[in-house]
Amino acid sequence: MRFRIQSRASRRELTSSATGTRYTLFVGSGVPNDPLPSVVTGGPDTVTARTFLLDDERGTVTAPDSIGRMNYARVIVFFRNGPLVGCWGLVVIHK
Repeated sequence: MRFRIQSRASRRELTSSATGTRYTLFVGSGVPNDPLPSVVTGGPDTVTARTFLLDDERGTVTAPDSIGRMNYARVIVFFRNGPLVGCWGLVVIHK
């Protein structure tokens, strides 16, 4: 999937980490005090924050080759550039 990050006010391009933008991918359960927050509870090892590849230079996110027996996997991408913050959600569907 291709993506682009820009400031709403100035329309300044912020996708590349060279502009100061930092990304965090969340795939976890969302359960408080989860001992493995980067792994979907009950999900396969293939669906983690480390298996989704975010390339800020090309503005792409690549999903893992497999999501196991899951019907879908949700990923939330958080981003920050100085005081500017945002997020978007992705859903990978098993076909």
